[in-house]
Amino acid sequence: MTKRVALTDALSGVTEIFAQPPWRLDGIRHFQNGDLVKLVHDDGTVRLVPVRPCTSGLFERFRDW
Repeated sequence: MTKRVALTDALSGVTEIFAQPPWRLDGIRHFQNGDLVKLVHDDGTVRLVPVRPCTSGLFERFRDW
């Protein structure tokens, strides 16, 4: 079963949809001015997506990842 999550980049304002597979969550780092989501693709590509601190339910959206 494919799982999807939409993330809006806090710097560019662009929203992208990531699906698992091929993406997997590698971590969420908390900072004072926002969170940084690290995703890794099956081909080894790493994406770091900065999200705003007001994003509610970030861990909830990635619970089954």
